[in-house]
Amino acid sequence: MKKLFFTVCLLMAAMFLTAQDVPQAINFQAIARDANSEVMANTPIMIQLSIIDGSPEGELIYREIRSLTTNAYGSFSFQIGRDPYMAVGEFADIDWAGGRKFLKIDYDPTAMLQFNLSLGTVEFVSVPYAFAAGSVSYIDATGANDGDVLAYNATTGRFEPIAMSGAGGGIAVETDPTVPDWAKAETKPTYDYSEIENTPDLSGYLTIESQTLADAAALGNSVNAQLKNVTDPTDAQDAVTKSYVDNLIAQLQEAINNIDGGSSHVNTSIVVTGIASDITATSAIISAEITSGGDLSVTSRGFVYGTSESDLSQTVTVDGSLGLYMATLNDLIPNTTYYYKAYATNVLGTAYGDIMTFTTEMATTTGSLNGHDWVDLGLPSGTKWATCNVGASTPTAYGNYYAWGETTTKSSYTEDNYTYSSNPTTLPSNKDAATANWGSGWRMPTSTEMQELLDYCTRTWTTQNGVNGRLFTGPNGNSIFLPAAGYRYDSELYDAGSYGHYWSSSLFTDYTDYAWGLYFNSVDYTMSGNYRGYGLTVRPVCVSQN
Repeated sequence: MKKLFFTVCLLMAAMFLTAQDVPQAINFQAIARDANSEVMANTPIMIQLSIIDGSPEGELIYREIRSLTTNAYGSFSFQIGRDPYMAVGEFADIDWAGGRKFLKIDYDPTAMLQFNLSLGTVEFVSVPYAFAAGSVSYIDATGANDGDVLAYNATTGRFEPIAMSGAGGGIAVETDPTVPDWAKAETKPTYDYSEIENTPDLSGYLTIESQTLADAAALGNSVNAQLKNVTDPTDAQDAVTKSYVDNLIAQLQEAINNIDGGSSHVNTSIVVTGIASDITATSAIISAEITSGGDLSVTSRGFVYGTSESDLSQTVTVDGSLGLYMATLNDLIPNTTYYYKAYATNVLGTAYGDIMTFTTEMATTTGSLNGHDWVDLGLPSGTKWATCNVGASTPTAYGNYYAWGETTTKSSYTEDNYTYSSNPTTLPSNKDAATANWGSGWRMPTSTEMQELLDYCTRTWTTQNGVNGRLFTGPNGNSIFLPAAGYRYDSELYDAGSYGHYWSSSLFTDYTDYAWGLYFNSVDYTMSGNYRGYGLTVRPVCVSQN
């Protein structure tokens, strides 16, 4: 968000007045600049001015809001007390003689009634107190009849007079050589419109409006369908219009009444952030309440959250308006502190409750299913890998060998005795050796899950209990050992101790006599296609397929 830096002047123009002519306004001029001190040209902004009695922390006696657009030079001006966009209190009722008065300036560079930035609070010096005199000949900053300009002094914290050149602090004689002589003359020349060169001929143009209601009706206007009396309607259309307008006025008045010093436009007390519950390693339920005290037809509610207090970039919305509401946050990071706060939006903007926190639990990294152990390697998919091959009781044992799509072992693996002829993209559960032998919840990994093992783990060729193989260590430091169990063809075991060949559940679609598998030796590791009739080992996983 852009910040504004104001060059501000409070200006009272010198003018002759009677006691009854004391103006009920103060000129306000400023230049808006952004955080880089660049002029904010042609930019919509909003200014909130609060007049405070007695001290900077005293009683608010008047407040007004201005909706402005800066000019090409970043400048803007208006009169405090005259024609504000919104106002609380009456400027004319201020008792300037009743003690010190202070001006608090807040601003909103978004022009959305969100006054989260402040220029601070400064003390009026003397200009407004002339209002209380009621008998001045004219008003100035010092009583010296010089029409002084007041500027904000950052050292004293006050608006103070700036001395002007010339007699009495004003400009006595115009010396600018670019100003023509006739403009410098005390008595300026006057001209008739016809004396000005290159002016259009206005003869024949209408100077007095003569069109009547009958004339308007003759032009095709639907006179009888127009509004007649909205103030005291007797016509049904007028009554509907009045009801609509009255409703808008009521909303606007309630909005004004709920402005709470510029920090928020839905009173922040109406949005209460609740505590978190049912916290797990990856989820939590958070709650909040919107009370009826600040209800301005809430149009949206929910929560913002994130892993730091300064970056609540994630949002969850909850249907409804007032009352208690909850949201479940999923896919959270284990053992991580989260920050969150509730929000509610209405016609004035968005208000937030207090920031609350919760910390997710440590992830469970090991476990057992149907009597078989698994380990979580911290992979992005959350896949949990078994610690042993199907048919093995220890991580270093080779276990059983299966043809792809067959669920029992056999003494010989050949083309002639291969029994599974279907070509599914992924093996069904009744043809999955892991599911058939270890029960529901276990299955053979897909080729994608095997590739994830290669992409996110370190892959170390090693020997454990005298058995060669590769140790796959995940991002969280947990590991699984896959022995180099070789493969079976016919009745022989090949490459045991030198190569590992492990089935996936995925078909090699380019050549359907083959299926994908994990292949490794002491120098290499990759995914490869294997003939489906070979006997290969199986290392199961126990999460739902992604």
